[in-house]
Amino acid sequence: MRRFKFFTIILITSSLLFVIGSAQTSTIDSLENLLEKHSGNDTLQIELLKQLAFAYWFRADSHQALTYYEKALKCADEAGLQEDKSDILCLTGEFYKQKGSFPEAIEYFRKALKIARLNNY
Repeated sequence: MRRFKFFTIILITSSLLFVIGSAQTSTIDSLENLLEKHSGNDTLQIELLKQLAFAYWFRADSHQALTYYEKALKCADEAGLQEDKSDILCLTGEFYKQKGSFPEAIEYFRKALKIARLNNY
């Protein structure tokens, strides 16, 4: 049941991210409401944080996007979820790459790669 709920939430939030215009604000509001209702450092919370980061990135709000990536990274680290941690580091690297901040991007990609190699991902 929990897995079904997780995938249902992810499916809903992913589809909402592609709505353009004023609906972006409601998408972010919906994700933030879901995040408030769910506490704990687990994969659902991490996924919601990543979705929020992406939504803000899509909206060109760099500061908020990075804030949510940092929160997701902290949760993954505290929960010991190395694969999620590697994924978030890679997403953050991609964020910096798209902004043209290549030294930062390389730093995040290297961290992600190191974790992935250590854990055979």
